[in-house]
Amino acid sequence: MDVAQAAHWYTKAAEEGCMDAQLDLGEMYEREKDLVQAAKWFARAAQNDDHCFCRDEADGGRSTATQALARVKDAL
Repeated sequence: MDVAQAAHWYTKAAEEGCMDAQLDLGEMYEREKDLVQAAKWFARAAQNDDHCFCRDEADGGRSTATQALARVKDAL
């Protein structure tokens, strides 16, 4: 599966409310420097449940969706 196809299926799952897919998309867009899309998906994940963690590429640790959203918004 190529990246575009993976993004397509992650987006479908995220749009249906899958928080893991929302976090993964946020991380993917953050790595690609598309901070507007990253913020969109981190915000959706935070609305669903802010107890799951995503990787924090900045310091190698973990952050909640709300923390990731704040990090991305600060970078905008």
